[in-house]
This record gives sequence, C-alpha cells and structure tokens, in this order.
Amino acid sequence: MLVRLCEVVPNVEPAGLGAFYLDLTGMASMYGGVDTLADAILSACDQRLSPRLGMGDGKFPAHCAAARADAGDWLRVPDDAAAWLAPLPVSWRLWNGTTRPGWPASASQPWATWRRCPLHH
Repeated sequence: MLVRLCEVVPNVEPAGLGAFYLDLTGMASMYGGVDTLADAILSACDQRLSPRLGMGDGKFPAHCAAARADAGDWLRVPDDAAAWLAPLPVSWRLWNGTTRPGWPASASQPWATWRRCPLHH
C-alpha cells in the first residue's frame, strides 16, 4: 500500500500497521480540490482493509478525523480544530495499533490516517 500511496502523494510516513501520515501540502490544487484528492488517496488503498482518511493541521487532529470517518470515507477537521476536538472523550488517545480510539478490542480493524502538514524527520 505504501508504494500505491506514494504514487498519489510524494511524502508518505508509515505510522504502524495499516496507518500512514501523508503531507498533503499543495496537493488539493494538483487534484482539482480536496474531494478529488481524498478519492485518489482512498482509491490507492486496498478496500478490504476498510481505509479511513482524516485530514487536519497535524497528526493528532487528522488521526481523530480518520477514527471518526466511516469505512471507505474521509473526514476533514474544520479550521477551528480545538473546538472540533474539545467534545471528544479524554479516552481518545493515539492509536495503539490494535483498536480504534474509544472502541473495544473486539472492534479492531486497520485504517489509515493522513495529515495536512509538513513531515518531521
């Protein structure tokens, strides 16, 4: 999946099993808008893995957006990320690789998370 994602977006950072962070800076204009970019990213993923795409100004907001998105869909954090994140329970922590935040272990399934900010190496 990493190779297919790199064909859509040049900067991809693996973040554990089934999770990736993508630098989407300037990519929406190359694809004619955010909707088309999101569709291209999701199309690069194996749909059997129920990918979820979250877009936000940072890894944590993007991660939370992906966790709240439906399988095969995407969600974008609004400009006021703090207000959007505020109602989420404290139990939502960074994904530990086995479960979706706020879900019991029995609901485990892979999903992908992406971001819209420069990568830090």
